[in-house]
Amino acid sequence: MAKPKESLVSRAIIAVLLYCGFYILSLLIAGILFFIPYAEWAYAGRLHFRLAFFCIIGAGAILWAIIPRIDRFIPPGPRLYPEKDPQLFREIANAAQKLNQKMPVEVYFIPDVNAWVAERGGLMGFGSRRVMGLGAPLLQILSVTELQGVLAHEFGHYYGGDTKLGPWIYKTRSTIERTLQGLAGHSTFIQKPFIAYGNLFLRVTHAISRRQEFKADELAAGYTGRNSMISALQKIFTAAEAYQSYWNDELAPALNAGFLPPYAGGFHIFLEAGSVKEAMTNLLTKELESGVTDPYATHPALKDRLKALEALSENDAPDNSPSAVSLLGNLRELELELFSHHLGASLQPTSWENVAHDVYRPRWAEIAQKQQSNLSGLTLKTLPERLADFDEFSGNIVRTSGEPLWEKRKSYAALVVAAAATTKLIEAGWEVKTDPGMDIVAHFGTKSWEPFTVVRKLFFGDMTPEEWQVTCNQLEISDLALT
Repeated sequence: MAKPKESLVSRAIIAVLLYCGFYILSLLIAGILFFIPYAEWAYAGRLHFRLAFFCIIGAGAILWAIIPRIDRFIPPGPRLYPEKDPQLFREIANAAQKLNQKMPVEVYFIPDVNAWVAERGGLMGFGSRRVMGLGAPLLQILSVTELQGVLAHEFGHYYGGDTKLGPWIYKTRSTIERTLQGLAGHSTFIQKPFIAYGNLFLRVTHAISRRQEFKADELAAGYTGRNSMISALQKIFTAAEAYQSYWNDELAPALNAGFLPPYAGGFHIFLEAGSVKEAMTNLLTKELESGVTDPYATHPALKDRLKALEALSENDAPDNSPSAVSLLGNLRELELELFSHHLGASLQPTSWENVAHDVYRPRWAEIAQKQQSNLSGLTLKTLPERLADFDEFSGNIVRTSGEPLWEKRKSYAALVVAAAATTKLIEAGWEVKTDPGMDIVAHFGTKSWEPFTVVRKLFFGDMTPEEWQVTCNQLEISDLALT
């Protein structure tokens, strides 16, 4: 794929022209708004106070919005130091030296499948300093060699002068957003020029950003090898897609309960779970077949990035390097500090093995307690009979404002039954275990059962009442009462 060899000077000129163009537009519209009440008074000998008020307030909002602000940088996580993590900083220093760049002044440990560099602080880039962010999940999924490529990619943005343009682009975008917010209560007629300019600004600057990404990829491939960079980009794409589910379904319940299981390690387990791995493989295949670059996106589509890399000559050695997370000195301490930084509260460390007991068990017991009267007299054996009239069964269990969708009613009712059954199994001596991305499994000696999975199958018709009864009889839990 051919890529324009756009110099830093030409890109800087475009950024400055767009910046100046927005200020010219803003001052012109503000001037017109100020002129309207003046012209009415000077040439027509009258003044409509509501019109004058509207114009003056609108012009004032525009002028206030375009005043440059000092960039007040808020640390995105705990800061990393060479004294504590010498191996990681050795890799950062090697990448900086390879591209003849200065080291970032500050490096931060962040909760994201991402790495970034920027020039932050100061005013419009003047007086700024270099900072870098490295995500804990990113370090977990990449090998050391792949991380070297990612670091070279990030230093490629310094090398190409991209971060020097960043403050100008970032500030202009922020100014456009502030202007639109300030005009939110005014006529859409006044907002339209700013919306149009904002769309133009995004299309042009994001097109430049995408070209910068191609160039940074090329520099990274020259440092660690083409195939290592391809592998890193594929891993980052699938991990980024899976990360929100990991956070919402696995990590957030533990955090809300005041516990922190291994954060980065749990994400690795989650990605290796069969259903997650299959879903991510299918997603990657779809992206490589039909991915399209959004004209408003800052990054090209993965398909286009890989195509550009594949056009480069192959220069890789076999990658036998360990996980990049091994470069950190004390991962657990950093994770606790990370979430203390973001949540403003200390968390109790626990293992994923104990999450079922520490986090889920109290929640299941609470759900069962709240629904005790509705589950009265119900056993696992009689459950299919009660489901024959699902409306009657779920009517008391599902209490929401408004009528929920049929599937949601079934899902919640199944959750209630599974939570009650699991609670009673635990009271009867069963042990419950789970891992990120895995089904919850109850164990008793040689017996094992997946209550939440199997109950849901019964509710949604994927298991017949006869199959349900056979399973319960084999496990000797048919007479288990849910209250």
